Amino acid sequence: MKRGFVDVPVGQMHYRAEGSGEPLLFLHMTQSSSLHFVQVIPFFSQHYWAIAPDYPGYGDSDPAPHLYSMEEYAQSVLSFMDALGIQQAYMGGGYFGAAISLRCAAGYPERVRAIFPPTWPGASSVTPTWPPSCSSPWTWPSTKG
Repeated sequence: MKRGFVDVPVGQMHYRAEGSGEPLLFLHMTQSSSLHFVQVIPFFSQHYWAIAPDYPGYGDSDPAPHLYSMEEYAQSVLSFMDALGIQQAYMGGGYFGAAISLRCAAGYPERVRAIFPPTWPGASSVTPTWPPSCSSPWTWPSTKG
């Protein structure tokens, strides 16, 4: 799994990524980091470019310059996407990550292809059992041709 840094207006953001294809952003909860997703990224990277950034002030990213608002976190995710050349992505996460995903989708719908569920079957044991191609009541990316 690749680890890297990108430059954003407030410093550098750290991320973990694997795979290729359409970008799938995993957004972590507060008091967490991209490390939260290291066991599921390999599963999703079979079909997508699975990416988990650390927000400013979290994980290995540079400190946030002040206490961020939800809009500033959303902007940091969009700046992160810009730095990687991502125009549009699937995104989701749990709790805070879900809130940031929704803020991005509400304010910048052209940047969010779909929001995926904040949890998946097997999440408690971090053993994904729900392949991306299955149908669900959620908006979920399809790998079908």
